[in-house]
Amino acid sequence: MSIEVMKQAEKAIDLVFSVGFEESTRSGKKRADSVADFCAKTRLALRQAIEQDQQTDHRDFRVPAPTAPAKPTCTWTEDADGYYSTECGEAYVFNDGTPAHNNAYFCHHCGGTIVMGEPL
Repeated sequence: MSIEVMKQAEKAIDLVFSVGFEESTRSGKKRADSVADFCAKTRLALRQAIEQDQQTDHRDFRVPAPTAPAKPTCTWTEDADGYYSTECGEAYVFNDGTPAHNNAYFCHHCGGTIVMGEPL
């Protein structure tokens, strides 16, 4: 949870408190205390969630390494249907254009630099 989200949540709590407190004071002290207690508990829960998020080890969310060992190059060959067969045994298709037009410069499977082979 970012600091910006925390600030927005704090503003929302302040708004709930100010509107709720004004309305509840007309209904009596017990109701006003209830609103103040609710806002205090909400702030505490928010701060605890932020602390817990900051302590979370986010390394588990990293992108996994390629499944095949990286090679210097990977030859892609286009067939008559527009599919690309890769040297490392995979197949890819683009809705429009070539791999270069789609900013694909490295094989998605082995990580090698794409080299275009002769079309089949």
